[in-house]
Amino acid sequence: MGIIEMISALLQLLIQFYKLKNQSLFFDIINSFETTLHKLSEKRESLRKNADSKSQQEADDVMNEVIETQKKKKLFLDDWKAQHP
Repeated sequence: MGIIEMISALLQLLIQFYKLKNQSLFFDIINSFETTLHKLSEKRESLRKNADSKSQQEADDVMNEVIETQKKKKLFLDDWKAQHP
C-alpha cells in the first residue's frame, strides 16, 4: 500500500468520522428540544390543575414558551434540511 493510498484512506476515515459526529450533534440538539418541550408541558399541566388566576396566567406564559420553543425547533430543522439535503 503506497503513501497516497494511505493518505486517501485516512481522509475517507476522517470524512466518515465528521459525518457521524455531525449526525450525533443533530440528534443531541433534537433530543434537547424534545426534553425541554416535555418539561414545559408537564409544568403547564400542573399549573392548569390549580384554579387560581396566578397559576392560570403562569400556565399561559409556559404555553407561550412552548410555542416559541417549537418555532425554534422548526427553524433549526428547516435550516438543517437546507444545509444537509
